[in-house]
Amino acid sequence: MAATLADVAKLAGVDLSTASRVLAGSEQVRVRPETRDRIHVAAKDLGYRPNRVAQALRTSKSSTLGLALPQVDNPVFTDMISGVETAARSRGYSILITRIGGASAGEALLQMAEANRVDGVLVISFDSDRVLESALGGLKIPVVMINRRAVKGAGYVVHDSRGAAYKATRYLIEAGHRRIIHLAGRLDGYNGSERHAGYVAAHQDAGIELDPSLVLEVGYDAERAAQVLADYLKSVAPSQMPTAIFSATLVTAAGAIRTLHGLGFDLPRDFSVIGLNDGLLATLLFPQLTTVALQSVEMGRRAAEMIIDQINDDLAPAHVTLSPGDVVVRQSVAPPRDREIVLQSG
Repeated sequence: MAATLADVAKLAGVDLSTASRVLAGSEQVRVRPETRDRIHVAAKDLGYRPNRVAQALRTSKSSTLGLALPQVDNPVFTDMISGVETAARSRGYSILITRIGGASAGEALLQMAEANRVDGVLVISFDSDRVLESALGGLKIPVVMINRRAVKGAGYVVHDSRGAAYKATRYLIEAGHRRIIHLAGRLDGYNGSERHAGYVAAHQDAGIELDPSLVLEVGYDAERAAQVLADYLKSVAPSQMPTAIFSATLVTAAGAIRTLHGLGFDLPRDFSVIGLNDGLLATLLFPQLTTVALQSVEMGRRAAEMIIDQINDDLAPAHVTLSPGDVVVRQSVAPPRDREIVLQSG
């Protein structure tokens, strides 16, 4: 016969409610650390597994978190999902993933909250604050934003995107580059505007006059980044040819490298490229991409911990900013050289 919660409580020498709250992952229940450990050991020794259906009926909680995001094939989001899943599992929660974007975001979130009965929703979104506020307006469960500032008082976990962009741009400047393209995200959004601000600040601190034509708003899509960059490079005069690119994301950096190869540039001899966020994709590019590392797995973990604390212990929404990591030096950045480039067709 399967072990019950009562069996765990009896073996650990505690009352039923204490065993229940500890095993539900509540950090606020007032028990000594040794008592908490004793409960977990008892559950493990007995092979206890919570009956999620019964638990949901009893507590009106499903022990499931919703995770809404705009792309499922973005490697940075994969890292965030990994952090969410690890933290959720350690606290006895499962995750349910759905894609959102644009006008349908509100419907998708409501369906997740009501039809699937999730206890809280973690949201990653490229949408504007206006769209997102409308989408979240009907939710009556905790919400935590990942990788953007909150709307409607929700908690959030974000990168110091301005600091990361400053560090990346400064690295190119210190390598000798003065005409640096910025492949920007959405400049009307939090991350896009913050990363652009870091790019601007690095130029200002170095005493370099900014050329607005070097800022190419490509969003977060590799194909669009590749096409916009190609169009720009084919139109610029040879005397005004940039020597480096700071890409706001790993994915758009990949699109940029594809375009540069297609136009006949020798990397990094003719063009240097640096991007934000690090991961497997950066090592698969040629040349391997120099990046500024960001704490994407940790971001997912912290967001999941935050929302579970709100669900279990009715804590107020928290606001967390994660510092950027170091520059991960690979082979995509070199000092500029005097050259006249003849672009290949394509």
